[in-house]
Amino acid sequence: MAMLVIHIGLHKSGTTFLQKEVFCNLSLGFSCPKGKDALAATHEFVNREPTTFDPLLVRKRFAPLLEHADREGLVPVISDERLSSIPERGRYHLPYMLDCLSQTFGEYKLLMTIREQAAMAEALYRQIIRSGDNIDIEQFMGTGLEQEGWASRWQPSFFDYWHLYNFICRKLDSANVCVLPMELMRSAPQEYWQRLFRFCDVAGGDVSHKRHNDGLTPLATKLLRHTNGLMSRNKLGSKQPRLVRKQVELCKILGERLPATISEKISQHWREVIDARIGTQFNESNRLLGEMLELDLASLGYRVG
Repeated sequence: MAMLVIHIGLHKSGTTFLQKEVFCNLSLGFSCPKGKDALAATHEFVNREPTTFDPLLVRKRFAPLLEHADREGLVPVISDERLSSIPERGRYHLPYMLDCLSQTFGEYKLLMTIREQAAMAEALYRQIIRSGDNIDIEQFMGTGLEQEGWASRWQPSFFDYWHLYNFICRKLDSANVCVLPMELMRSAPQEYWQRLFRFCDVAGGDVSHKRHNDGLTPLATKLLRHTNGLMSRNKLGSKQPRLVRKQVELCKILGERLPATISEKISQHWREVIDARIGTQFNESNRLLGEMLELDLASLGYRVG
């Protein structure tokens, strides 16, 4: 029986593409929950009130996946970025998730996909606005000097990937942990897929280049932020009221039709705030990670000391 692969994200690192175009593709050698079961990991691990967690019951939920993969000679995959944390909401629960996963499945392989920290911060900020928040970029990133007992949603230590990798390896055998930068998928896709397929122990094959989750322009995002407070959103499901859908549609149209220079100015402001918060704090971490991965992360856009 092939070992279970659990892809924990991180968020905004190509996760939707991997879920839809790779892990649900039987021809590549994978078997992954889809349809009504696509959010099973969120339901069983992330949204479950901790005192009700029962690893034996949760494993039963995933038994059909494991049995189907074994029967068909496929590699079972559970892919859910919320397993790593929900950083755009300030929810950091990776240690608890790792314990729950080990209690439920025993030995497994863990795949962590990453993205350069400044690009990650901007993508997460855009996501939180798209989801209905109206927080500004300064409040999202914080200063690191917040009053004791308070914290920004962006917690730098979580994006210190070398630290994160070592923390995970204290829980799992390092041979069962793989880190893949999203930027490698774009710049050297053949190497990216070779690394992923080799780690998962599948033959692999050709991968679709279909795009998923295209974002809004910076102007559309700003317009959305300023109008989100006027909207009544559905907090208990993905389907939104008609007025909210029209709001997003109108902001998208305006963002694309108004002068691009407006978006450029907004984006420049975001970058200045993010750069001031990040500075050089990840440089050494990225250097060590690059050495471990045998990758030139600097050439992929990472700040390296």
